[in-house]
Amino acid sequence: MPKHERKRRDTDPVTVTAVHVIEPDPPTGVEPVEWRLLTTLPVMKWSEAMAVLDFCALRWRIEDWRPILKSGCEVEKIAHRTAERIKRAVTLNAVIAWRLSVLTLLGRATPAVKALQMFDTSEITVLLDYTGDMGFQLPCQKNSDHPPAIDEVSLGEAVLLIARLDGY
Repeated sequence: MPKHERKRRDTDPVTVTAVHVIEPDPPTGVEPVEWRLLTTLPVMKWSEAMAVLDFCALRWRIEDWRPILKSGCEVEKIAHRTAERIKRAVTLNAVIAWRLSVLTLLGRATPAVKALQMFDTSEITVLLDYTGDMGFQLPCQKNSDHPPAIDEVSLGEAVLLIARLDGY
């Protein structure tokens, strides 16, 4: 930042470190992935550079979380009259968005795990009722006329049902 801007804004310069990362063994015929990361963290050792890379990889979790908060929870439509009420509503929606993000991540990574590992029986019951109302049939469902038992529903199936609630 130019000196005249620093004086006007009453700020000091920020020291950053560049971490240059190149994929060591890309697939044949594919350009290696290359990142130039800027950080305010001190990076003097290999382990510190790897920590910066790990932090950058976590950014994608936030990128998944933000649209859930914005479109799924519709936080931009909160129209309370006081800042305190808005703060409470956004906090509650942030927890909901966090849970949906975790469920989505785990549903992709471990779809065969039983839904009961992450859901209460009442939550699965509601999802199964929704499935019947919308005419969906789950892979675990042996008979289209009868919903599956709660303990037969997988995490992947439960996450899919939640996504369908939002139009997926």
